Amino acid sequence: MGSSLEAFGHYSTLLSSPSITIDRVAEERPDVVLVDIAAVTNADLKELVASCKETGQTLVVGLLNPEHLNGYDPALGLDDFVLPPHDPLEVASRLKQLLWRTRGWDDQEVLRVAELIVDLSRYEVSLAGRRIDLTFKEYELLKCLASDPGRVFTRESLLQRVWGYDYFGGTRTVDVHIRRLRSKIEDSKHVFIDTVRNVGYRFRK
Repeated sequence: MGSSLEAFGHYSTLLSSPSITIDRVAEERPDVVLVDIAAVTNADLKELVASCKETGQTLVVGLLNPEHLNGYDPALGLDDFVLPPHDPLEVASRLKQLLWRTRGWDDQEVLRVAELIVDLSRYEVSLAGRRIDLTFKEYELLKCLASDPGRVFTRESLLQRVWGYDYFGGTRTVDVHIRRLRSKIEDSKHVFIDTVRNVGYRFRK
């Protein structure tokens, strides 16, 4: 499922237990957590959902089997669920719908912040009608920051999201790419990215 979702542009990580997932949610504040309902108890699921809600942004989607429907409890707090065969295309479409509803992404997969437009379907960025040429990493950084304005991303979390866990470089890489990104999308009239001293970066609301 993870590799299939990544084919649709979703970064994903498989975690082996609710406790590990809760720790990672608190640390990384992901957009969405997919939960195999058959693999967790209701108590663990409630704890996980509560942890996700505490972030103020993390959505929880359950992978249900038909036998779970009769006893399904809406009070568990899932934002959505998917029934077998858990097709990656359907899951990706549901994630898209959730993000549109909760993050303001429009039906054309476009993020708009003032005069800055990030077209997620075309991998294009424009500012005040002028197309901006970004490298892939610069684009991924911008997409990550702009998709959740106001949230502070640590350098470590940006490194993991954009470069992945297999990358052996340091967080200085993030600073260098942020500086290059700013030089392309910011000027005296447009300032989008704030530096949070000793922590990381956030995109202005």
